[in-house]
Amino acid sequence: MAQAERDPQEPMSTDQQEPLPIRHIQTTRIRYRERGNDYRINVTLPIRAAGLGKGATLQFKPYELEELGVIPALGAAAGEDAPKDRNTRTVVGSEDESWLEVPIPHAVIDHLTESLDVDAEEGAEIVDELPLFDVFAGDRMIAIAPAETVEVPVAALPKDSDRVVDESRESIQLEAVQTARPRVKVTNDGQSRMVTLTATRAIREAGLASPDDPRSVSYHPEAAADLGGLIPAVGYERSAGVHDPEYSIYSKTNAAEEGEAFSVGFPAEILDALEISLDELEEMERSERPQITVYAGEGMLGFKTPAVREIPGGNARRSELVDVEGIGEAVAQRLRDRGYSSPEDLEGIAREDLLEIEGVSTGRADRILADLGSRGGA
Repeated sequence: MAQAERDPQEPMSTDQQEPLPIRHIQTTRIRYRERGNDYRINVTLPIRAAGLGKGATLQFKPYELEELGVIPALGAAAGEDAPKDRNTRTVVGSEDESWLEVPIPHAVIDHLTESLDVDAEEGAEIVDELPLFDVFAGDRMIAIAPAETVEVPVAALPKDSDRVVDESRESIQLEAVQTARPRVKVTNDGQSRMVTLTATRAIREAGLASPDDPRSVSYHPEAAADLGGLIPAVGYERSAGVHDPEYSIYSKTNAAEEGEAFSVGFPAEILDALEISLDELEEMERSERPQITVYAGEGMLGFKTPAVREIPGGNARRSELVDVEGIGEAVAQRLRDRGYSSPEDLEGIAREDLLEIEGVSTGRADRILADLGSRGGA
């Protein structure tokens, strides 16, 4: 016997609506693995921040992208009994969990390419067209979204012929490239402290990675209020620009960074602007130091406190009709029109009632019921 139709406008419970805070942890790329015809993303830091590890499962919710601006993935620890569907994937990695990654469901890629107007149709070509992605983490969950970009008007910055920025440009687009932790160093004379930030990827993408032609940056915290809290730092030729070590870009040999790692001096006033205490920073272990999101554009860097978002608990944790095998968006909408808003609402639905839905064939109805049965919902 079919379940009585319910009001699709009926509000969810207060518990379901509890907001779930998530914080930006890293910026990375989705990569395509031809051998398995799948997509993967490095999630080492986000998985740790979410309180999970190798063997954990992540249930991706690609259909939330339009409403939430992120694709949440709800986590469960290895061996824990948790809901699974065709968009659930298992975190894999090294034995010591020094690196962790997770396959990305094709449904996630489909939604990303559609929302970003990517025309490519094949794996490697799609990845080449996709931007960097911000990865967020919350309590036993992660979320991904296209990396944030900030437009910095060139006219708003002090005019200087020695800076690397193209003066003919109206604005420079800065894109979130990575997160990094500041480090306190004692100067060679042992008399003072200075802070550096290793940001190799961002410095390279900004065109400021030049060991043979050292660069400096000029910070402009006064512009942060108009740039959503982002502090721009304009690149200079060090020979003609800023000479203070606190503003210089340094390089050192590092095999893990393809031969050269690049750091930038981080003045105390910039730490203050980001609400980071130098005294507290000096006492912290590396893993305790606050992360800073680093942006890069042509001849320019940007620095910002990692973004925090809140996801409505009901939206993020609720199973979607389209998660059920055999239900596409068109059929899902017809089910919603009849009052069914989630797989749980379909509990007990009869085969003949499914067949009344336009677009549901006998084969599709069987697949739907089989999927519901595997969830314990039919």
